[in-house]
Amino acid sequence: MGTAGVRAKTFQRYHFERIFLKEALINGARTEREDEEGNRRREEELEEIRKVRYEPGTLMQSGEYEVRMRHFNLREKGWTQEQIDAEERDPEEYERQEMHNKLRGKGWTQKQIDAADRADAALWEWQRRNPQPRGSGVFGLAITQEERNVYDAWLHKERAAKLRIYGLLPPMRSGPFGQYIDQENIAHDAWGRNIHARVSSQQGLEPEAGTTDASAIKQASQLRAPRSRATKDISRKTRSGRIEKNAPQRQSGSRRGT
Repeated sequence: MGTAGVRAKTFQRYHFERIFLKEALINGARTEREDEEGNRRREEELEEIRKVRYEPGTLMQSGEYEVRMRHFNLREKGWTQEQIDAEERDPEEYERQEMHNKLRGKGWTQKQIDAADRADAALWEWQRRNPQPRGSGVFGLAITQEERNVYDAWLHKERAAKLRIYGLLPPMRSGPFGQYIDQENIAHDAWGRNIHARVSSQQGLEPEAGTTDASAIKQASQLRAPRSRATKDISRKTRSGRIEKNAPQRQSGSRRGT
């Protein structure tokens, strides 16, 4: 390539670089303007919300302020207004559906989700009819030998119920307050996915959708769903292992956990 060709190629590269630089500067300025406009609207909305922070004539925070700030924070996290409205109408059902969506994202089929829901509901119903007796001696409370015997017998029955309902006992937990840690989460997810296959194999057919009452399925799912509001006592209501009654609960660790 001659000198003229090199100069032409250099000029062409320079020309394109100028165009790209100009576009980058334009895009940067546009982004800055959009950010400034977004920040302005954000501050205006916050200012309007702050106007109702307190009940008239008091220093008590108003309910309207709490609701509007909660919605504002959800939008900051990327929630749409449709999602916020759905969550407001039925928080438990919304959390249940979100939990199902996470499972689908991890590769669960609808049959696997439905089978696990029915199994969870069946165990919850068994525990409701067979409440856990006192016998763990938590918080330093002394127990009698008779109480210990009753408690041990209950544990044996619960273990048999889990084997019958799930086809296999859940993996052991080694984390605090009965939580799964590290590789245990993977093992627990695989165990949950295979509930449908195990139950179907045992029964020799597809589990019937009406085997367990739909309201019980929803209630069991609600009890497993992570709570965005006040924490509730969920002792004796989780599928994947025994939790002592009134023990402090953490916000993760069920089959539906992340």
